[in-house]
Amino acid sequence: MFLVLMGLTIYFALGVVLTAVMYHQLAKRSQTRVVRFTAVTAVAIVLWAVPYGDHMLGKLEFNALCRNKSGLQVNRVVRDVEGFQGQALFASGDLLKEWGYKFSEVPLPNGLVIRYTLGENGEVSEERNVKATARYRISLTETNLDDQISRTEYSILDLTQDELLATYVTFGHSGGWFQRQLSAMHAYRNWCPKEQFSITAFMRNVLVPRKS
Repeated sequence: MFLVLMGLTIYFALGVVLTAVMYHQLAKRSQTRVVRFTAVTAVAIVLWAVPYGDHMLGKLEFNALCRNKSGLQVNRVVRDVEGFQGQALFASGDLLKEWGYKFSEVPLPNGLVIRYTLGENGEVSEERNVKATARYRISLTETNLDDQISRTEYSILDLTQDELLATYVTFGHSGGWFQRQLSAMHAYRNWCPKEQFSITAFMRNVLVPRKS
């Protein structure tokens, strides 16, 4: 990181020297003030574009994705849901009490699942290598679209009909090459949508739990 900052400092220092020399040479050749100003401005733009140009282009793409493809989309709401399937991040037994479902399932590589069941006494039991019974699945998918932009999607699927019930999509922008170098010292990432996302609300509003 020190070398990056030192290199950038030297780069801009040389740029200032180059600009001053160019201005002086144009003045010696009796160029008009407009010509000198135009030449200096062009050099300044080029010097600025090297560390910041890709950042600005990436930011334009990020803003377009935020406007057109981010946020919540609900295609259908299902009521009286007792359980669901999902990655361990979502389907662990600890979340059953908070979310209000009776069971959750975590898929295993062998095609079976781990099932967590909330008993009437409030205790969660665990069964391994059992057949899946959940009709609905929640998934989290994270993708890097390029060096600057990442995409995160939460989705809820009806497995019996292969129907996408709802999605929530966020995008992250980590900046151009210069910003990414600096992120080792000071993390930079811009996100959209700006409002805080609640996975609990997302689940319960799309897969409405059955009341006891």
